[in-house]
Amino acid sequence: MKRALALPVLALPAFACIGARRPEARPGFVRMVDTDSDKAVSVVESRAFETHQSALVDPRSVAAALESSGMFGSDDAVALSGPVADELAIMEPHEHLRIVGWASDAPRVYMVYLRRKRLHIAFYSRGQQLETHDAVLPEPAVAIAALTPSPSATPSQSPSPSEVASPEPTSSPSPEPTLSEAPSPSPTAIARKPPRRRRTRPPPPITETEARKKINDLDVLLGRGLITVAEHKTKRKEILARL
Repeated sequence: MKRALALPVLALPAFACIGARRPEARPGFVRMVDTDSDKAVSVVESRAFETHQSALVDPRSVAAALESSGMFGSDDAVALSGPVADELAIMEPHEHLRIVGWASDAPRVYMVYLRRKRLHIAFYSRGQQLETHDAVLPEPAVAIAALTPSPSATPSQSPSPSEVASPEPTSSPSPEPTLSEAPSPSPTAIARKPPRRRRTRPPPPITETEARKKINDLDVLLGRGLITVAEHKTKRKEILARL
């Protein structure tokens, strides 16, 4: 009988295994965004999504889009709408909004950006994309200052002869009357882009286990009355931003 030749077994590296998951890079932190929501909102730099197209949008349309996605409650949608609309108007093409909320099972991460006048939302849990949503956001109406005088304004009537005083001789001619300047438009009449915000130092990242422990410690301090509700909310946002 012929013996079967024993072939050497080659050890393959871990990344060569079929179906092996590659670790995803954490988006680059740009700045924190202050909101009234208990979720942590920040602007991050990531090329894993389509490029963002900055545009002025109505906060009410943003609130309606967030709520219609089914990912945010009405209170959160209203609290996030104003700051989100401000950031959508000034973010760079490779910048996106990262919203992190805490749930009993795992942190919930939402990536938000604007493209072709549509608000795109991607929902992640434990690194996996579970749901996406997009909604059309109409551009807000921009008020333009009137360039012509108001029709309600009536031309000044000539004074009656009885009201005209007899001129008195003077040595020098009286100065000519100056034309009144047109009123400048109100600053709120013309929509302008918010000023560009500076980058801040990124917070050091932490694991989900560390975040869970820190949040539990905050809950204990709040329960004992050692910190206020506002302090608890602020510290909680700082922890979520580091995930």
